[in-house]
Amino acid sequence: MKIDLFPWGFVPIFICGWVAICFIVSHIGGWPKLNRCYPAQEQPGNAAFYTVSAGLRWGASYRSCLIVGSTFQGIYVRLMFIFRPFHPPLFIPWSDITTSEEKQIFIPVIRFRFTKTPDVPMVILKGSALKILSHRPT
Repeated sequence: MKIDLFPWGFVPIFICGWVAICFIVSHIGGWPKLNRCYPAQEQPGNAAFYTVSAGLRWGASYRSCLIVGSTFQGIYVRLMFIFRPFHPPLFIPWSDITTSEEKQIFIPVIRFRFTKTPDVPMVILKGSALKILSHRPT
């Protein structure tokens, strides 16, 4: 008697693979280092939220899955639920953020650098970054 395990065996294998990919991308991009320095205690209630694409170090890419909340105190960053394993939410105060405008392959971007993790920059398309930066105190 042959038992077909494909439908039942596929689900746990897929979930394990997905979690492994989330683990690898988080470590390549430096998310654990960001979380050690900038863990979010809670989601700010007064934030303006934007879904953005961003890149972290060594090619780790988060395409349209980062949710960034911008407040006058700083930025709150989390991933959409499906991508959240090994990516706890972050809160980075404006006092720890510096920005620079650049072009990557003719595309205007803004590079966010963080005081406590200078080797883990976050690169966001200029249009999205300007929305986030509009809440920065002057």
